[in-house]
Amino acid sequence: GKKGKNPTFTVFDGGEKITFEITKDMYDALKPVSESSLLSKTIKPLNIAGNIRRGLLTEYNPTFMLTNAIKDTQDILLNSQHSLKTYAKIPEAHKQLLTKGYWYQEYIRNGGEQNSYFDNESNTFKTENKGIKKLLDIPPLSTISKINNYIEMIPRLAEYIASRQSGASIEVAMLDAARVTTNFKAGGAVTKFANRNGATFLNASVQGAMQQVRNIREAKANGIRGWVNLATKFTVAALPAVLLNNLVWEDDEE
Repeated sequence: GKKGKNPTFTVFDGGEKITFEITKDMYDALKPVSESSLLSKTIKPLNIAGNIRRGLLTEYNPTFMLTNAIKDTQDILLNSQHSLKTYAKIPEAHKQLLTKGYWYQEYIRNGGEQNSYFDNESNTFKTENKGIKKLLDIPPLSTISKINNYIEMIPRLAEYIASRQSGASIEVAMLDAARVTTNFKAGGAVTKFANRNGATFLNASVQGAMQQVRNIREAKANGIRGWVNLATKFTVAALPAVLLNNLVWEDDEE
């Protein structure tokens, strides 16, 4: 409801976005209490600078395609509720993304697109290009952005498919998908305020650490079997770095 316009309310009906105007009184009644606090504010210059920095380092960065794919592959091992099933569903996730199949449609209808690292900090829907997105929506940057978004969605969709086919409800499968890599939707008022206003990668770092805390809590709840399973996952995840480090040391010695 800015610049003299009425506030709006948006819903999705069968996947179709519907936006209609509401009164100021209705908006005041509906908005979260947090919106009235200092921590809900956005400092525009810091926000713009942070968005540009994040865009150049991630969404519009061609090298991010490789580094993000490697990180997400490791995250599946550590964070998935069923790692082997999720790895096995990666080819199907590719197919679903390319054909916009049944599982893809169900995932998107329930908010899957908003799990993206690139869009979680903006209060707009992904189809609404504003600010830096509108400025950089030109080839080849727009192509790089699409590829990075595609790569980022693969492990989430694979986890979603694996969870649903294992009998999980849509709600549980959506949570599994959000947590299989860093859960960018999560975050407290302080970290999201800082992330939005200059501390560009703070919330991602906090959520990555929190996911490991959850992994440890789950291992503790499952007793000896849980600890052994977690230790095995961490060992396997660390192997590539150990092998690479050994190769580097061998080259130095030669």
